[in-house]
Amino acid sequence: MGKKRWAILLTAGIWCTMSAMPAQADFAPEVEKAYNTAVQGQDILDGLNCRVTETTVSTKTNVASVKRIDLKVSGITQENLEGRISISSNDVDVTSDTYYTDGWYYYTLDGKKMKQQQSRDEYWRMVNSQIYLDMNSSYLQTLYSMKDDVTGNTNYVFSATDDTIGDYNEKLLDHLTAQEGNATVNTLQGSMIVDRDGHVISREITMSYTVENNGSKETFVKVSRTDYSQNGEVTVRMPADLSSYQEAQAAKPAVTFTEKSATLYATAGINVRSAGSLDGTIIGGYQAGDGMTETGYTSDGWIQIQYEGQTGYVWGEFTSHTRPVITTGASGTMYAAVNVNIREDANAQSGIIGVLYKGSGIEITGKTNTGWTRVNYKNAVGYIYSDYLSWSEPVVSSYVENASITGTVAGTALGSITLANGMSFDTAYTAWDIIDSVRAGDEITIVYSGAASPYTANKVTDRTSHVEAVLHNNDEEYAEDPDITAAEDENEEITMVVSGVVTATDGWNYVRMSCDDGIVRNFEISAAERDIAELQNGVYATVTWTTADPDQTVNIIAEVIE
Repeated sequence: MGKKRWAILLTAGIWCTMSAMPAQADFAPEVEKAYNTAVQGQDILDGLNCRVTETTVSTKTNVASVKRIDLKVSGITQENLEGRISISSNDVDVTSDTYYTDGWYYYTLDGKKMKQQQSRDEYWRMVNSQIYLDMNSSYLQTLYSMKDDVTGNTNYVFSATDDTIGDYNEKLLDHLTAQEGNATVNTLQGSMIVDRDGHVISREITMSYTVENNGSKETFVKVSRTDYSQNGEVTVRMPADLSSYQEAQAAKPAVTFTEKSATLYATAGINVRSAGSLDGTIIGGYQAGDGMTETGYTSDGWIQIQYEGQTGYVWGEFTSHTRPVITTGASGTMYAAVNVNIREDANAQSGIIGVLYKGSGIEITGKTNTGWTRVNYKNAVGYIYSDYLSWSEPVVSSYVENASITGTVAGTALGSITLANGMSFDTAYTAWDIIDSVRAGDEITIVYSGAASPYTANKVTDRTSHVEAVLHNNDEEYAEDPDITAAEDENEEITMVVSGVVTATDGWNYVRMSCDDGIVRNFEISAAERDIAELQNGVYATVTWTTADPDQTVNIIAEVIE
């Protein structure tokens, strides 16, 4: 383990702290011999009789899987090796029993009793995979020991060393790499109880490991307890109907190889092996996102590649011909160099969940290998293309172009307007007669450009209508009698100016308007030279006409429409 680590360990049902234990020591020679012979099935009884209880819990789901294995093997040092393995699990209601004798392995598959030839070495590897028989003392170091003066039993607590935990990764978890993902042992420790005669009574191993599959990680804790029986010679009972087992056909077809030249990417951390098999020597590895050159593939799932000038093999499930999106952690605040979309995923085709405006900052949480930045947007994950972000807060110009504002006029002067909010505008370019048309208190809309007041008004729209009665009679007459009004002089025409909303058209020349003074009027617009298409329902317009009857509401000839 390298440096001493302070920890609290649960072993043999007793909580013990490292600070209270004796100094670290190696296995005593007699204990080392007893341990190794017991776990390797080479004790003085020439047999192995044990029960394995294996509990695996996902720290992600807290769901426990419990498996029990009853295993008996006899004739370990003799010519005739016999064995029986019974396995039951809380995941499966049926208990499976398998047997080995005279070089044949007997099992039941889909309700059919089958048998196949198997060498002693092959069967012993199967036994080893169930109870980790090759986990001998060379991989372990003693942390401390406690002796029970009543029973004479000694409890030894051990752990994997920093140097050997990698070996455990290969011995115990390579099958997970092929089936579930890239598996790595994090910690391994355990205990064993040895009786006064030096025989191992029980061994318990607690191991945590992490499985990574397509960027997702899940950590498991596995507790494997093996109880060894020392109650005499081991006898393996075979079923009476072994003759009813039928010889199995080849489990799988011969492996074929197909040549292929392509670029391949690792989707997770993977080993490179010397052969297309878990038995192949590991000659290197790749990290998620690394590229490699494919030279072919096998029918049983291995990819042949070129690795540092030699031929290697990787497991195909953890590769892709499309470059995977690999996100590495990052933190800090970055700023938008332009207005940029925030998307659901790290690609331009994914949905837009927001916009980051130029100069605005955002918290980043990661960077992808495809040019995107992962961000925290309203407590949700989003992605922004990295080229549009900067670590430096950009200087945002105060100049605006064709902005729009609606407000109340505070005052007017020749060529200028000031709103109630204090903004002022130069109207020289609007062709708008400010003094005659816009008054204090009017509600207007201004389209403007510029960096500060006074802004340049490009367009002014007065939202307030003024019904004017402009008399066309002789100025001298009014000079003589200023009390004369338009109503008294019925022979004089006046100019009417009214604003309102278009409510109907005939598609040609007819327009009906609901005017701001509360009156509905019908206008003939052909004389006003205005396209009827511009005066559809809902349009707000101002109409000017000349009339001798201010109360006229129909057949009004519009002279000007704005």
